[in-house]
Amino acid sequence: MYSQPIRLLPGAMSNKKHTLLLPHEGGPIAIHRLNVDIVEISSTGTVSVTPRADAYLHHALFGLEESTTEDPTRQSPLSATVAIGQGDETRGSESTSYTFDAPFAYTTDKKTWSAMIHVINTRGLSMPQAQRCRECTCPRGTTVTDEMFHTLGNSPCNAPLRQQHNTACVRETYVGGTACCRHDAVCLDNEDAALANASSPAPSTFYVRYFMTYSNLTQDIRPLTTATCCDATGDMEHPGHTEYDIPQCDDPSKHPPACTHVLTTRQTLAWNVNQTHGRVEDETVELVHAVGHQHRAGLGMLLMDDATGDLLCNSTPTYDHAGHVVGMSRCIFAPPKRLELSSVLRIVATYNSSEAHTGVMSIWFLAIASVPSNATVALTVAAKTKQELVAWAVVAVFATLVAAIVWRFRPSPRHTYASVSVDDKGGLVVEM
Repeated sequence: MYSQPIRLLPGAMSNKKHTLLLPHEGGPIAIHRLNVDIVEISSTGTVSVTPRADAYLHHALFGLEESTTEDPTRQSPLSATVAIGQGDETRGSESTSYTFDAPFAYTTDKKTWSAMIHVINTRGLSMPQAQRCRECTCPRGTTVTDEMFHTLGNSPCNAPLRQQHNTACVRETYVGGTACCRHDAVCLDNEDAALANASSPAPSTFYVRYFMTYSNLTQDIRPLTTATCCDATGDMEHPGHTEYDIPQCDDPSKHPPACTHVLTTRQTLAWNVNQTHGRVEDETVELVHAVGHQHRAGLGMLLMDDATGDLLCNSTPTYDHAGHVVGMSRCIFAPPKRLELSSVLRIVATYNSSEAHTGVMSIWFLAIASVPSNATVALTVAAKTKQELVAWAVVAVFATLVAAIVWRFRPSPRHTYASVSVDDKGGLVVEM
């Protein structure tokens, strides 16, 4: 299945919500795999994958919803059972798709798929121009208003970033990021945009194509939800600022590890478990899947149990010959790792700082499951899910992530269904 057409001139971007129908006729389903790509469709109907050099998927943020009245990038509450962020690193390849091994899956009985999709047209741009667009560097002369600066909400940067006077943390020093990458914005300086449009006067038409693997919901399925942490820009009191800048190191002739930017923070698995407002009750859960979301120049992310110092996951980016991030390594926990929602996790994010970068992200996507009380609980589609729990999914992811770029979801009570049978092949694989 495809998004609505996204028509863009070089340097222009689309960053808006798309509402799509899921390909099932009703009844609860279990989602086992999700993958996206950017494609173009010729006048004869031929579908071709758009090269990464020509279009950048900043993020695609997914949620299954009943209704929404506000822009998800402003952290509005959504009634959702899925909160997954995807970024350019997840495009196309099965190895980079979100895959959840049995018996775990995201579950829903809804028919509406909501995605906040952010695509930038980089076709025909020089490498420096394209990189400025991918990093959402503000064009010369941009005045960043309060409304622009709070595109991602009002959560401040954590103490380490504030102590570093990171330029992304306050409006007055803001030089690049999602505030300069809003819907219908142009990421080029005026003269560059005029030249690009003169050389390519016709807009390109892109689509985001979705692949999903799903099956009918059966008694053996254990429903997943998305943890509310972990953003390297957040801390124990705040979910995170989502993005930050990488200043150039003092001697850019050096290379990592001599020239790196390292950001470390701590968050509870459910960051609001200890909050006064929007507090959720503690409970034991199982960590099933973890993957990080970073931008260009990212060198990897560590996820650690702060109490024991144990390394839970090391997610590192893979680059192609052109320097595009084409994958992030992930961790599948078999058996799942048991944690409390109040468990404190340490996040360590590293970037190459040989060059300065704007609007980078370091966000974990963590899929968790409640611990079943008995073997018959699985078919109750998270009926005991607490209404106060909000799932923040970035990442690109981010993402992604998640992009990612953080959505705030408020799950509504779900319902109990009778057993649903499947055929001998175990389910249906659908191209969306």
